[in-house]
Amino acid sequence: MIVAGKGGVGKTTVTATLATAAADAGLSVLIVEVEGKSGLAACFGRPPLGYEETELAPSVRGRTLTPDEALLDYLENHGLRRISKRLVRSGALEVVSTAVPGMKDILVLGKVKALELERAADLILIDAPAASQPSRASSSRRRSCSPTSRRPVPGRRRPGATASTW
Repeated sequence: MIVAGKGGVGKTTVTATLATAAADAGLSVLIVEVEGKSGLAACFGRPPLGYEETELAPSVRGRTLTPDEALLDYLENHGLRRISKRLVRSGALEVVSTAVPGMKDILVLGKVKALELERAADLILIDAPAASQPSRASSSRRRSCSPTSRRPVPGRRRPGATASTW
């Protein structure tokens, strides 16, 4: 389950509450804190999380997950440890993990899928980073595509319009 939304809306609190409720119901829970910026461990009175799993409460474990760590973990688990060490030493790790748009998300979700396949817990909760505000381009596109918009759709000619009035 992914808990996502804008910053400051209580994603981390909801994640901690869901984890506690699931544990109280007898489930084992793994919370994955993406990018490690939410301070989730503080909700359980624990120090900040690291890449290795930490017990936060009975039946509740937590860990952080960054794209760089997920990539290194993948390479090492697939016999490419030497490549992973070179990426770290050369400083090229960030370049590789951001080379393709969306690659960071793929790396993180791939690691979460691997945790699921390992049956790491009955319930895996992902405390996602804050979503950004929509860009002006996407919000103006939504307005122009809205059925209530009175603005002309770009590229469509009004009936009876000539090239000079278009």
